[in-house]
Amino acid sequence: PRLIVRPVIVPFFAIQFYFFQENPLGYHLLNAFFEFAAAAFSYLAIKQISKSRTLALLSALLFMVYPSHDVT
Repeated sequence: PRLIVRPVIVPFFAIQFYFFQENPLGYHLLNAFFEFAAAAFSYLAIKQISKSRTLALLSALLFMVYPSHDVT
């Protein structure tokens, strides 16, 4: 078995539970916000590096739909 340490996710879950308790809508909305924010930052970074809006958009869309960064 491998050990995966994610020091940010446990306090993040605790904060989410503090605000949303048993309401799943709050969790989904907050996580969707962070997903869109991460995709927007990846778009801006790739656009700055490559100077191509098309490449940046395609990369950001791929980042959003690729499931490797899912917590579950």
